[in-house]
Order: sequence, then structure tokens, then C-alpha cells
Amino acid sequence: MFSARLFGTPTPVHLFMVFAFTAACADRNSQKNQAEETGEALESEDVVDLVSFDAWAILEANEDPYPGHRTENHTCSPRGVLAEEGVLEVNTNDCGYAVLGQPLSADIEAGDWIELMMYHSALASVDEPAEGHFSLWVGDNLFWERTIAIPAAPEIYPVPMPVTWSASAGEQVRIHLHNHGGNSWRVAYLKRLRGEAVPSR
Repeated sequence: MFSARLFGTPTPVHLFMVFAFTAACADRNSQKNQAEETGEALESEDVVDLVSFDAWAILEANEDPYPGHRTENHTCSPRGVLAEEGVLEVNTNDCGYAVLGQPLSADIEAGDWIELMMYHSALASVDEPAEGHFSLWVGDNLFWERTIAIPAAPEIYPVPMPVTWSASAGEQVRIHLHNHGGNSWRVAYLKRLRGEAVPSR
């Protein structure tokens, strides 16, 4: 069974994730560099962090958006929910079923672009085939979710998209995550994009 800590001793998995994370950010950095070269700096309010990597807390079972997924064998130790290297890590050896939350830091209006960056190590389980399920909610609005068949290779998910709903600062942002096996999942950021920061179409 594979249980990776991506930012310890460099490994092929580690190097893959660093490369993938860099590639995923390249388009935005290119846009920023072009703006700087033409003297058109991005306005600071164009990109706003909606969550803080070190503010996630384990929520009560009644705040789970998918209560039917939980079984009596599902547990989550705080040891498995870590704020490291500027990102949230959930290690499913210790937290195999995570429902995490924190308050939204800024308002979202319908039509805003929201960008999530989530990635995971190679996913493995003693009992294969299996699956992992990740979802992110803002208030009662599902922003994005993915069910991933296990085993699976390391993968990064940059998810920029416009939303059709609005949310006020202070509403709960929730992550629902569970999988079979001991694996490493990370959430790098959740941002609101406006103006020049909106991806080109």
C-alpha cells in the first residue's frame, strides 16, 4: 500500500507533483508577465483568496453534505489533517473520512470565476478496486466534485470556472473527502478571479 508524503525526500511522485503544479500555474503567470511588460499590472482585488490553508477544521457529522456516505468504520483523527508547505494535506491513513470547513473570506457574486487547485499522490488500497471521492462546497452550493477509481496515478486538478450562484463572506466552505486506503490529498487554494485575472477563453 502506498502512502506518500509528497514534500519529504524527493521521489518520482514528488517531482511529478512539483512539475504538474508549476505547469498548471503557467498560464496565469504568463498573463501576469504580459501585463507587467505592457505596464498594465493586475489589480490586487482581481485575485482574492477565499480560504486559508491553515484554517480548516474538522466538522461535526451533521455538517456532512453526503451523510449517506459515512459508515460506522469511518474515522478522522486530527493527525491526518495537516497544514504544511502552504497547503492543506489530508492523509487518509489517519483520516479516512474528512469533512472539513472554514468561513468564506470574501463575497462571491454570480458570474465570478472561482479557481480550485487540488491534487493527490498515487492512490492505492489493499482492497482493489476501490474509489476516492472529493467534493468542495460553498454554503449549500456544490462547486466541484470528482469520484476517482483506485488504483490511480498522481494527478493535479486545476479547476477554474464561473459560478451561477452567490455567497456571502462568512458562509461555510466545506470539503468532503473519503477513500479506501492510506493516501495523500492536498488542497493548494481556492480563489476568486475577476477582471484581468479571468482565464482567457
